Amino acid sequence: MAWDPLDIRSTFHYPIPAMANKLKTHQATNKRFKKIGKKSFIKRKAGQNHFNSRERGVTTMGKRRDVSVKAVDVPALQLLLPHA
Repeated sequence: MAWDPLDIRSTFHYPIPAMANKLKTHQATNKRFKKIGKKSFIKRKAGQNHFNSRERGVTTMGKRRDVSVKAVDVPALQLLLPHA
């Protein structure tokens, strides 16, 4: 086979396999959600990063608990986290 400058395969010295689409994990979603079963995820409760000293004690304790994700959002999370 002669060298062809327009053929991308001729620039490599090894055989190129057929390019398949890889399943990529969305890293921002991966940091915020955790899978805890076949079809359920948990997340950190919102609004607990700062200004917690002015909250009541019951509110602060409630913010420490993780909450489960609604069933409506689970299909989107499964697409964004294919290997979870």
